[in-house]
Amino acid sequence: MKKVLITAGGTTESIDTVRGITNFSKGKLGAKIANEFAMCGEISKIYFLGARSTAKPVESDKIEIVQYSDAASLQRLSYEILGDEEIDSIIHSAAISDYTIEEVLGPDGQQLDRVGKISSSLPSMTLKLVQTPKVISGFKAISPDTSLIGFKLLSRATYDELFAAAEKTLNESGCSAVLANRLEDIADEQHKAFLRDKSGTIAEFQTKTEIAKGLADYLGYERGGKQ
Repeated sequence: MKKVLITAGGTTESIDTVRGITNFSKGKLGAKIANEFAMCGEISKIYFLGARSTAKPVESDKIEIVQYSDAASLQRLSYEILGDEEIDSIIHSAAISDYTIEEVLGPDGQQLDRVGKISSSLPSMTLKLVQTPKVISGFKAISPDTSLIGFKLLSRATYDELFAAAEKTLNESGCSAVLANRLEDIADEQHKAFLRDKSGTIAEFQTKTEIAKGLADYLGYERGGKQ
């Protein structure tokens, strides 16, 4: 029986206890993928890593929802699962912040206390950002035999630029394949995307449903199938 780890949604990097920097990802595609995989007979367990605001898959005895907050917690939780369980496939669709907040400075350059809410009476504040670790880079190091599907999203890029970025992800992260898509090609259920491996494009999709079914097919998971 197969076990799958799916990351979905977007991280939030805290400014203080009540504010944060986040992105627009809602995790709808990740939830749809989890729903599709839950209907595959040979899959016995799905770890679904999502933020509090991430769209959730339907209830299923196969799906365990694990909640993260920021890039660091997503990294810790996903690595713990990979270390403790024999995971056959990873679908890494989460939008992880490229930067986190190291410190917050007031208008006079003084470091502000981030425990609680920073006063809204300050005329300005400065956030010092530092890069977050590339979570995807650690997956294969922990679990080298796991099939890894990465995601690459660009905006206002040509398809040639998108494919070049997807190839870079393939080469740097050890992915079996990368789902390449552009923000301008996504609207509700509509979701144009390309599944690419080192040979080039192996499938093209037009909707989230097609993507979910296509990834299951690529990994050899069949609806119903062997229980």
